Amino acid sequence: MKLTDLEAYEILEQCPLRDLKSEGFILRHKKSGARVAVISNDDDNKVFYIGFRTPAEDSTGVPHIIEHTVLCGSDKYPVKDPFVELVKGSLNTFLNAMTYPEKTIYPIASCNDKDFQNLMSVYMDAVFHPNIYKYQEIFQQEGWHYELESEDAPVTINGVVYNEMKGAFSSPDDVLSRQIMTSLFPDTTYANVSGGDPLHIPELTYEEYLDFHRRYYHPCNSYIYLYGDMDVAEKLAWMDEAYLGKYEAIGLDSEIKLQKPFEKPIEVTHKYSISSTESEENNTYLSYNTVIETALDEKLYLAFDILDYALVSAPGAPLKQALIDAGIGSEITGGYDSGTLQPTFSVIAKNTNPQEKEHFLAVIRETLEGLVKNGLNKTKTSFDEKMNDIFSNFRKVDEDLLEELEEALIMSDVGANTSATIINNLRERVKKENIKDEQGVREALRKEIQEIFDATDNTLKLETKPAVILVVGVNGVGKTTSIGKIANRLKKDGKKVVVAAADTFRAAAVEQLEIWANRVGCDIVKREEGVDPASVVYDAIKITKEKNADVLICDTAGRLHNKKYLMDELIKIKKVIDKELPDSSEEVLMVLDATTGQNAISQVQAFKETVDITGIVLTKLDGTAKGGAVIGIVNENKVPVKFIGVGEQVDDMEIFNSEDFVKALI
Repeated sequence: MKLTDLEAYEILEQCPLRDLKSEGFILRHKKSGARVAVISNDDDNKVFYIGFRTPAEDSTGVPHIIEHTVLCGSDKYPVKDPFVELVKGSLNTFLNAMTYPEKTIYPIASCNDKDFQNLMSVYMDAVFHPNIYKYQEIFQQEGWHYELESEDAPVTINGVVYNEMKGAFSSPDDVLSRQIMTSLFPDTTYANVSGGDPLHIPELTYEEYLDFHRRYYHPCNSYIYLYGDMDVAEKLAWMDEAYLGKYEAIGLDSEIKLQKPFEKPIEVTHKYSISSTESEENNTYLSYNTVIETALDEKLYLAFDILDYALVSAPGAPLKQALIDAGIGSEITGGYDSGTLQPTFSVIAKNTNPQEKEHFLAVIRETLEGLVKNGLNKTKTSFDEKMNDIFSNFRKVDEDLLEELEEALIMSDVGANTSATIINNLRERVKKENIKDEQGVREALRKEIQEIFDATDNTLKLETKPAVILVVGVNGVGKTTSIGKIANRLKKDGKKVVVAAADTFRAAAVEQLEIWANRVGCDIVKREEGVDPASVVYDAIKITKEKNADVLICDTAGRLHNKKYLMDELIKIKKVIDKELPDSSEEVLMVLDATTGQNAISQVQAFKETVDITGIVLTKLDGTAKGGAVIGIVNENKVPVKFIGVGEQVDDMEIFNSEDFVKALI
């Protein structure tokens, strides 16, 4: 039997996983809505887990208690503690159950196929048909209950999870971890303790506990994972027949909400318990914490994994070393935590004192600013230096020279593909024109790069009245500043300009744009924070027509390409413009930070899939040599660079001159 023969499932995605020497599949069970991921290979160690999204609505610890209790017997396996029996008698290589801040998973592994099937059966029956509905004492035993040892003894609270969490709450490190989550995510499920706070666990009733299981332990809320050498079709057919096929998909909202960014940094102070013999001196934790977009951004995930090691985890890591050298704390820990939908990056100093707080923050800020500054300074002249080094040692035009030039282009963020194209064309030009001297090679290289820019038109298309400029890009690239500078240029050209503050997502975005609009002297259309951005654009179009303005410039929220709801929002804005101004000249300008280097190429590619980018605005080109990425952007995306930001002043926005740019590079 093949996966394609399984009528109960639909294959959503299939792709080779070459690094794992595997074949990957994503499937959905049609009737129940269960999602399945399969990694098929020849690994004897077979793995299975079933997990559920379990967002905690309070700190009573209900996800944790359910994790414990479903493994206390089921319809098919009515023994008191099947988990213990499996630990003793199974051939498993791994067996566990885990509660996370927003999910609960039940993983198993075994090299024996029969044993593997038995483990799967026990776990599937446990999560879907547990004995918790038959025996309330399971909840009392694993969760919490009152105890009275004698008539004269005080009433106490007992329970496996309750006692486990009492122990966790006595650990300063655990207390700090929870405070980090609570302070960073006050409006989401992460503000609650999924494992349970001993103060709140006794608030959980038996009925609330069962209701949580009924809601979230449904196949439509499940994620099933299979890995290794097995008959996958057989396993999935069994799951359908024994469990999944008995359920109809239901409407269930278990989405993990995103925390909106704070308007400004916040400070939280929380006390923790110490023993009577411990001194309060040198017993304070200082923690600096930030949220890093979402774990779904693959490149950002990898980048911060590297930064974790480079900044705080590696021996002699600069940020760690700077804090140690400053005498702040006895131990510096932290780093990148990607275990939640919105990952965090923390820098933690242990065994310090409250009065060190400002020094702690200053060292972090100064060290990071120094690393950025020095890093940019090192790369600022790297392209020029490499070119000069290559030509200072010039002897003849040969393959060695061409390889060195290609390497210089790649190191300057031109990109491997574009660099190879340039050098291949250069090789042909050198041969055709019989170029033999240094100056000839330089000039030929300039011509090859210039031809890339000449293939695009960087003039601003504003033929109609009104014309529209839609400004897009990721967070932090300088969209608002760029809009102000572009509006200033258009005003000086005699254009009447209206700006639309359609970034209603980011705190203070409207206020910042209003400052620029007032500075330049153009009208602004704004609404309150959180309103539909498309409605702001609609209002702005109406006012632009009423005022007989020449150009409407629309700001939008910074967004990453993997934030689907924000990209859909961009599509909606574009539809409003097209409907209300069907015959207008329309520019979609993407603002890019020159310091991001080659990553800017992939940003353009991602946005082009959603909107038709007509031009690039490149900021911070005055402070980096990574502007070599401009060549790759234009070559690979066929999108012209229309403006470059060369400073912080209102007039520091120039029309991109490709000839001057190329001469400066080579």
